[in-house]
Amino acid sequence: MAGKAMRVGLLAVGSERWLGGVYYIENLIRALRALPDDRQPAIVLIVPRAADAAAYGDVAGLVERVATLEPSPGSSVLAAGVGWGRKVGRVGVRIASAASGRLIGRAVPPALDDAHRPLLDLLKRERLSLLFPCTHPMGSDWPVPWLAWAWDLQHRHYPDYFRDEDRRWRDHVFATLAGQAPLIVLSSRAAQQDFNRFYPGADRKLRVLSFATVPRPEWYGGRPDDTAARYGLPPRYFMVANQFWVHKNHGIVFEAMARLNERSIHVQVVCTGHHDDHRRPGYFEELMGYVREHRLTDQVRIVGVVPRTDQIQLMRRAAAVIQPSLFEGWSSVVEDARTLGKRIVLSDIPVHREQAPSRSVYFDPHNPDALADLLATEWEAADSAPLPPSSDDEHTALAAQRGRVADYGRRFMEIAAELGALWETR
Repeated sequence: MAGKAMRVGLLAVGSERWLGGVYYIENLIRALRALPDDRQPAIVLIVPRAADAAAYGDVAGLVERVATLEPSPGSSVLAAGVGWGRKVGRVGVRIASAASGRLIGRAVPPALDDAHRPLLDLLKRERLSLLFPCTHPMGSDWPVPWLAWAWDLQHRHYPDYFRDEDRRWRDHVFATLAGQAPLIVLSSRAAQQDFNRFYPGADRKLRVLSFATVPRPEWYGGRPDDTAARYGLPPRYFMVANQFWVHKNHGIVFEAMARLNERSIHVQVVCTGHHDDHRRPGYFEELMGYVREHRLTDQVRIVGVVPRTDQIQLMRRAAAVIQPSLFEGWSSVVEDARTLGKRIVLSDIPVHREQAPSRSVYFDPHNPDALADLLATEWEAADSAPLPPSSDDEHTALAAQRGRVADYGRRFMEIAAELGALWETR
């Protein structure tokens, strides 16, 4: 099944609290729309509430329909931390709200029930060929082909960042996916290796689908200097474009800056992203306390959540992008930066080595002195170069990115076709 004969239902897994999920779905839609016309599927974007549709306004015109499930009181169709789940009485494990991270219900027994009918009715009404990304098991009797997504296994590598019940919930979900899902999508080979290690026996079901940022023409027509001036930023700065979540490791950047100040090297760093991490309340204030204590207030610019177009323009203006994260399933920051031809200062973790952006240098994410040395070198190089962006770097990066986007769209369609064939032989 190919082209418009395939009708893909995409679940809106992101929210304003988790923009990475929004960007994941947006980029997938754009990658599918970049395929030749006869290879493009019909797309129905499914959001849990009408209010959630606003986060996807940029791609609403690229899909056949935005379908909204507005839950009534007690409805089981709930937006979970990274996806969708269903509530059915007293069995299963609890699921986390996308907005707050608080546990709000129970999820995923193997059998269909009346409470799950609104979603099922919509899928049948839209005559969907498959549903993706399913971050919770849909059950062995689910009548519509469903493609699972195991977002990452951070809880196995950094268990101290999660409550016991959250770790148990993730383990339950992934183990059940391993048993029930016909196919499971992961974003990297590193995540595939993790899944095989921690949930053995599902290796034949695992498929790697590494997402890519799909560049938009209007990004390159913007004026990054005007955007930076609007936010009151200095002419030269590094950028960290992560949520202030504990595994994103902002602290190593601030420690490196303190080391550099001792050497009379005063770099500027701009940070975008949400301030709250429900796993560690007060973490942002801990970081800001360090900034104040080490007299970095005039060097660390916190601009918070900004519109996507502004974020891109600020990144274009940056001397380099710093991605200090301790763990990623596949880094959207790296994909954005490489799309724009930026220099990237990357934490040396397996998934970043796998992404392997061409204009990158790596550092031990636990070693502030190593990062300080790299930032000093990058700062000196930026001081002797014209202010970014570089049109040559952007043109080179854009040409390479078109190939990655094409591969991304084709790979999704290959997996979708494989799922359809498997479903027919059940």
